[in-house]
Amino acid sequence: MWEDLTVSGEMALEGVHGRTLEIIVDLEPIDSDRFGIEVHRDESSGTRILYNMARSQMLVSRSDTTDSGFISGFNPAFPAPAPLEENRLRLHIYVDESSVEVFGQDGQVAMTALTFVDPQADGIAIYADHGSMKVHRLEIYALSSIWPQS
Repeated sequence: MWEDLTVSGEMALEGVHGRTLEIIVDLEPIDSDRFGIEVHRDESSGTRILYNMARSQMLVSRSDTTDSGFISGFNPAFPAPAPLEENRLRLHIYVDESSVEVFGQDGQVAMTALTFVDPQADGIAIYADHGSMKVHRLEIYALSSIWPQS
């Protein structure tokens, strides 16, 4: 668990990896225009859950610069309106092998996205673009797979 961190730019969570996770995070922008968390991360791809201050929107953004995860007809990002309450963004995230489910603002906003990243991508980062944010609390739990291991 992490508490009371100030983040400017990108901060990879060293030693924290996983493809099936439960993440609970409480973020507050200080002067950043976009901020959030990235899962299924490696050097060329990842899935970002971010907040855009100018538009008051929460977004799930799927990126892949290797073309291995590109599927024609799927949007790389999609937004939902999500006004901040007390200038805070509260997220409850479930990460699975090929999807991310995000519940924002105590369930007022819910988003599900299929992800198209390398199956080996298992890193996590938090970030604040063009400024900084405060991480009030960040909890990450590994979830067990329902599938038998071979």
